[in-house]
Amino acid sequence: LEAEIASGEKIAAPNSSLAPAGRLPIVAMTAKALSGDRARCLASGMDDYLSKPLQVPLIEKALARWLPSAARSGAPASEPAGREGDVSSGSSSVLDLEIVGRWRKLAAKANPTLLLEIFSNFLEETPPQIERLREACASGQSETLRREAHALRGACLNLGASGMAAACRKLEAAAPADAPESIAALEAELARVRPEIERELDHAGAAAV
Repeated sequence: LEAEIASGEKIAAPNSSLAPAGRLPIVAMTAKALSGDRARCLASGMDDYLSKPLQVPLIEKALARWLPSAARSGAPASEPAGREGDVSSGSSSVLDLEIVGRWRKLAAKANPTLLLEIFSNFLEETPPQIERLREACASGQSETLRREAHALRGACLNLGASGMAAACRKLEAAAPADAPESIAALEAELARVRPEIERELDHAGAAAV
């Protein structure tokens, strides 16, 4: 599909050797970062490449590269996307408000519904992921446990849910027999995070109107 979109567009943009001018840039997003993925994506007609877990600073840099208006508007300073166990200094929030703030700024520049999508997807997808963790634990599937914990950890870090990310990190290294305690901690953190995400959804919904 991306090759068809890019077909016939051979004129390079003034500031890049990759981006064709006069069309919407295509940025690949993959769940894995395998050797050669970037080259394959660019060869297929895409303009750039991001791998999960997505990080706000990397998204900001991609926007600055391909959307000149985003670069001119002054993207916030890039920082690592969250540290497990940390929250914003001076805040009682269970979400890292610096990360949430960067998402707000990015939504304001790129897409007013971005926050609605991010927070809604997190609340919708996390309970099934926790259930898969519980099933993997019960059936002794160490690799499935590690894979599911790793995926959820990335989502938690991207959202600023550092307590949940810390529980996921423990699950990544845990044997199935040792995992129930970390799963319980993960669920407890989700119960704390949920009200804050719901408040963010309310604010994001009002901003998107």
